[in-house]
Amino acid sequence: MSTTLSPQTLAKLQELRTQQAAYEQRPEDKRKLANRTVLAFVGAACEGKNTLMDATVAADRRFHVIGTVTSRAPRESDNGLPYTYYEHTDAGLETLFADISDHKLVQYFVAKQAPFHVYGSDTEDYPGEYNVGDYFAHSIADMRTRGFKKVIALTVITPPEVWLRRFEERFPQGHELRIYRRDEAIESFEWSLAQPTDGTHFWVENTGDPEAAAQTIVNIALGKSKGSPKAAELCRDSLDVAKRMAA
Repeated sequence: MSTTLSPQTLAKLQELRTQQAAYEQRPEDKRKLANRTVLAFVGAACEGKNTLMDATVAADRRFHVIGTVTSRAPRESDNGLPYTYYEHTDAGLETLFADISDHKLVQYFVAKQAPFHVYGSDTEDYPGEYNVGDYFAHSIADMRTRGFKKVIALTVITPPEVWLRRFEERFPQGHELRIYRRDEAIESFEWSLAQPTDGTHFWVENTGDPEAAAQTIVNIALGKSKGSPKAAELCRDSLDVAKRMAA
Protein backbone atom coordinates (compact mmCIF):
# COMPACT_ATOMS: atom_id res chain seq x y z
CA MET A 1 0.00 0.00 0.00
CA SER A 2 1.40 3.39 -1.01
CA THR A 3 0.54 6.11 1.47
CA THR A 4 1.67 9.72 1.51
CA LEU A 5 3.06 10.70 4.89
CA SER A 6 2.30 14.09 6.36
CA PRO A 7 5.08 16.71 6.54
CA GLN A 8 5.02 16.33 10.33
CA THR A 9 5.64 12.57 10.13
CA LEU A 10 8.41 12.99 7.56
CA ALA A 11 10.06 15.60 9.78
CA LYS A 12 9.83 13.24 12.76
CA LEU A 13 11.47 10.44 10.76
CA GLN A 14 14.38 12.69 9.87
CA GLU A 15 14.68 13.85 13.48
CA LEU A 16 14.79 10.25 14.71
CA ARG A 17 17.38 9.38 12.09
CA THR A 18 19.72 12.07 13.44
CA GLN A 19 19.17 10.81 17.00
CA GLN A 20 19.40 7.05 16.46
CA ALA A 21 23.11 6.71 17.29
CA ALA A 22 22.58 8.37 20.69
CA TYR A 23 19.43 6.40 21.56
CA GLU A 24 19.50 4.41 24.80
CA GLN A 25 17.16 1.68 25.98
CA ARG A 26 15.70 1.78 29.49
CA PRO A 27 18.39 0.50 31.93
CA GLU A 28 16.10 -2.12 33.47
CA ASP A 29 15.47 -3.64 30.04
CA LYS A 30 19.10 -3.38 28.96
CA ARG A 31 20.18 -5.49 31.96
CA LYS A 32 18.04 -8.37 30.65
CA LEU A 33 20.38 -8.72 27.66
CA ALA A 34 23.58 -9.29 29.67
CA ASN A 35 23.52 -13.08 29.25
CA ARG A 36 22.59 -13.14 25.56
CA THR A 37 24.92 -13.47 22.59
CA VAL A 38 24.09 -12.01 19.18
CA LEU A 39 25.38 -13.57 15.97
CA ALA A 40 25.10 -10.69 13.52
CA PHE A 41 24.99 -11.95 9.92
CA VAL A 42 26.55 -9.35 7.62
CA GLY A 43 26.71 -9.45 3.85
CA ALA A 44 25.38 -8.14 0.59
CA ALA A 45 21.87 -8.91 -0.58
CA CYS A 46 21.76 -12.32 -2.32
CA GLU A 47 24.55 -13.91 -0.25
CA GLY A 48 22.08 -16.35 1.37
CA LYS A 49 22.07 -14.99 4.92
CA ASN A 50 18.45 -15.94 5.70
CA THR A 51 19.03 -19.50 4.48
CA LEU A 52 22.00 -19.91 6.80
CA MET A 53 20.14 -18.33 9.70
CA ASP A 54 17.32 -20.86 9.29
CA ALA A 55 19.81 -23.72 9.03
CA THR A 56 21.63 -22.59 12.18
CA VAL A 57 18.44 -22.50 14.22
CA ALA A 58 17.51 -25.95 12.89
CA ALA A 59 20.96 -27.32 13.77
CA ASP A 60 20.95 -26.36 17.47
CA ARG A 61 17.96 -25.60 19.71
CA ARG A 62 19.98 -23.06 21.70
CA PHE A 63 19.93 -20.71 18.70
CA HIS A 64 16.97 -18.45 17.88
CA VAL A 65 16.18 -16.00 15.09
CA ILE A 66 16.04 -12.40 16.34
CA GLY A 67 12.71 -10.68 15.94
CA THR A 68 12.43 -7.39 14.09
CA VAL A 69 10.13 -4.41 14.45
CA THR A 70 9.59 -2.72 11.09
CA SER A 71 7.33 -0.31 9.25
CA ARG A 72 8.00 -1.88 5.86
CA ALA A 73 5.44 -4.18 4.27
CA PRO A 74 5.81 -7.97 4.56
CA ARG A 75 7.88 -9.65 1.85
CA GLU A 76 7.69 -13.16 0.48
CA SER A 77 11.34 -13.62 1.51
CA ASP A 78 10.40 -12.99 5.17
CA ASN A 79 9.26 -16.62 5.08
CA GLY A 80 7.79 -16.79 8.58
CA LEU A 81 10.60 -14.84 10.27
CA PRO A 82 9.55 -13.16 13.55
CA TYR A 83 8.66 -9.69 12.29
CA THR A 84 6.35 -7.25 14.05
CA TYR A 85 4.89 -5.04 11.32
CA TYR A 86 3.70 -1.47 11.73
CA GLU A 87 1.91 0.31 8.90
CA HIS A 88 4.09 2.96 7.29
CA THR A 89 1.36 5.55 7.74
CA ASP A 90 0.91 8.53 10.03
CA ALA A 91 -1.15 6.42 12.44
CA GLY A 92 1.06 3.33 12.29
CA LEU A 93 4.26 5.27 12.81
CA GLU A 94 2.76 7.22 15.71
CA THR A 95 2.68 3.99 17.74
CA LEU A 96 6.28 3.21 16.82
CA PHE A 97 7.37 6.77 17.61
CA ALA A 98 5.83 6.40 21.08
CA ASP A 99 7.82 3.20 21.75
CA ILE A 100 11.01 4.99 20.75
CA SER A 101 10.14 8.02 22.89
CA ASP A 102 9.53 5.70 25.87
CA HIS A 103 12.88 3.95 25.22
CA LYS A 104 11.19 0.56 24.95
CA LEU A 105 13.26 -0.63 21.98
CA VAL A 106 16.77 -2.08 22.18
CA GLN A 107 17.71 0.02 19.15
CA TYR A 108 16.14 1.43 16.01
CA PHE A 109 17.24 2.48 12.55
CA VAL A 110 15.57 4.82 10.05
CA ALA A 111 16.49 4.01 6.45
CA LYS A 112 18.24 6.83 4.60
CA GLN A 113 16.30 6.18 1.40
CA ALA A 114 12.65 7.16 0.88
CA PRO A 115 10.14 6.10 2.08
CA PHE A 116 12.33 6.00 5.25
CA HIS A 117 11.18 2.70 6.73
CA VAL A 118 11.93 2.14 10.41
CA TYR A 119 13.60 -1.03 11.75
CA GLY A 120 14.32 -2.03 15.32
CA SER A 121 13.95 -4.65 18.04
CA ASP A 122 12.81 -4.97 21.62
CA THR A 123 14.07 -7.13 24.49
CA GLU A 124 11.68 -10.00 23.75
CA ASP A 125 13.13 -10.26 20.23
CA TYR A 126 16.24 -11.92 21.74
CA PRO A 127 14.67 -15.02 23.33
CA GLY A 128 17.65 -17.34 23.80
CA GLU A 129 21.26 -17.72 24.83
CA TYR A 130 22.32 -17.39 21.17
CA ASN A 131 20.39 -15.14 18.80
CA VAL A 132 20.95 -14.84 15.04
CA GLY A 133 19.96 -11.88 12.88
CA ASP A 134 20.65 -10.06 9.60
CA TYR A 135 22.36 -6.68 10.13
CA PHE A 136 23.65 -3.74 8.13
CA ALA A 137 27.44 -3.58 8.45
CA HIS A 138 27.34 -0.03 9.79
CA SER A 139 25.04 -1.07 12.66
CA ILE A 140 27.45 -3.55 14.29
CA ALA A 141 29.36 -0.96 16.33
CA ASP A 142 26.09 0.32 17.74
CA MET A 143 24.90 -3.21 18.62
CA ARG A 144 28.04 -3.69 20.70
CA THR A 145 26.92 -0.86 23.00
CA ARG A 146 23.50 -2.38 23.71
CA GLY A 147 24.35 -4.50 26.74
CA PHE A 148 24.71 -7.96 25.17
CA LYS A 149 27.16 -10.50 26.56
CA LYS A 150 28.79 -10.67 23.13
CA VAL A 151 28.11 -9.56 19.56
CA ILE A 152 29.85 -11.75 16.98
CA ALA A 153 29.81 -10.47 13.40
CA LEU A 154 29.66 -13.15 10.69
CA THR A 155 30.29 -12.12 7.10
CA VAL A 156 28.48 -14.53 4.77
CA ILE A 157 30.14 -14.74 1.36
CA THR A 158 29.61 -16.79 -1.81
CA PRO A 159 31.89 -17.06 -4.87
CA PRO A 160 31.61 -13.74 -6.75
CA GLU A 161 30.14 -15.32 -9.88
CA VAL A 162 27.36 -16.92 -7.82
CA TRP A 163 26.62 -13.68 -6.02
CA LEU A 164 26.58 -11.68 -9.28
CA ARG A 165 24.17 -14.13 -10.94
CA ARG A 166 21.77 -13.95 -8.00
CA PHE A 167 22.05 -10.17 -7.81
CA GLU A 168 21.35 -9.70 -11.53
CA GLU A 169 18.30 -11.97 -11.28
CA ARG A 170 16.88 -10.12 -8.29
CA PHE A 171 17.94 -6.56 -9.19
CA PRO A 172 18.22 -6.35 -13.01
CA GLN A 173 19.20 -3.11 -14.71
CA GLY A 174 16.41 -0.59 -14.27
CA HIS A 175 15.23 -2.03 -10.94
CA GLU A 176 14.48 0.80 -8.50
CA LEU A 177 16.69 -0.73 -5.78
CA ARG A 178 19.61 -1.85 -7.95
CA ILE A 179 21.94 1.09 -7.27
CA TYR A 180 21.01 1.18 -3.57
CA ARG A 181 21.70 -2.56 -3.13
CA ARG A 182 24.92 -2.34 -5.14
CA ASP A 183 26.22 0.49 -2.98
CA GLU A 184 25.09 -1.37 0.14
CA ALA A 185 27.04 -4.42 -1.06
CA ILE A 186 30.19 -2.35 -1.60
CA GLU A 187 29.85 -0.92 1.92
CA SER A 188 29.39 -4.42 3.36
CA PHE A 189 32.39 -5.88 1.51
CA GLU A 190 34.66 -2.98 2.48
CA TRP A 191 33.55 -3.11 6.12
CA SER A 192 34.15 -6.86 6.32
CA LEU A 193 37.64 -6.63 4.83
CA ALA A 194 38.56 -3.95 7.39
CA GLN A 195 37.62 -6.03 10.45
CA PRO A 196 40.30 -7.20 12.91
CA THR A 197 41.09 -10.84 13.63
CA ASP A 198 40.37 -10.49 17.34
CA GLY A 199 37.49 -12.93 17.73
CA THR A 200 34.73 -10.39 17.11
CA HIS A 201 34.41 -11.05 13.35
CA PHE A 202 34.46 -14.31 11.38
CA TRP A 203 34.06 -15.34 7.75
CA VAL A 204 31.45 -17.91 6.70
CA GLU A 205 31.63 -19.23 3.15
CA ASN A 206 28.23 -20.13 1.73
CA THR A 207 29.16 -23.11 -0.44
CA GLY A 208 25.59 -24.18 -1.15
CA ASP A 209 25.57 -26.66 1.75
CA PRO A 210 23.58 -24.81 4.44
CA GLU A 211 23.83 -27.63 6.98
CA ALA A 212 27.63 -27.60 6.85
CA ALA A 213 27.75 -23.81 7.06
CA ALA A 214 25.32 -23.88 9.99
CA GLN A 215 27.57 -26.26 11.90
CA THR A 216 30.49 -23.92 11.31
CA ILE A 217 28.40 -21.04 12.67
CA VAL A 218 27.41 -23.02 15.77
CA ASN A 219 31.05 -23.94 16.36
CA ILE A 220 32.12 -20.29 15.99
CA ALA A 221 29.62 -19.30 18.68
CA LEU A 222 30.88 -22.06 20.96
CA GLY A 223 34.53 -21.10 20.40
CA LYS A 224 35.31 -24.28 18.44
CA SER A 225 35.90 -22.81 14.97
CA LYS A 226 37.69 -19.88 13.38
CA GLY A 227 35.29 -19.85 10.44
CA SER A 228 36.42 -19.73 6.81
CA PRO A 229 39.32 -17.25 6.68
CA LYS A 230 39.95 -18.01 2.98
CA ALA A 231 36.54 -16.44 2.27
CA ALA A 232 38.21 -13.04 2.61
CA GLU A 233 39.65 -13.54 -0.88
CA LEU A 234 36.14 -14.19 -2.22
CA CYS A 235 35.08 -10.94 -0.60
CA ARG A 236 37.88 -9.01 -2.31
CA ASP A 237 36.85 -10.47 -5.66
CA SER A 238 33.18 -9.69 -4.99
CA LEU A 239 34.09 -6.11 -4.12
CA ASP A 240 35.83 -5.75 -7.48
CA VAL A 241 32.75 -7.17 -9.24
CA ALA A 242 30.41 -4.80 -7.39
CA LYS A 243 32.52 -1.76 -8.23
CA ARG A 244 32.44 -2.68 -11.93
CA MET A 245 28.70 -3.34 -11.92
CA ALA A 246 26.61 -1.19 -14.25
CA ALA A 247 23.81 0.89 -12.79
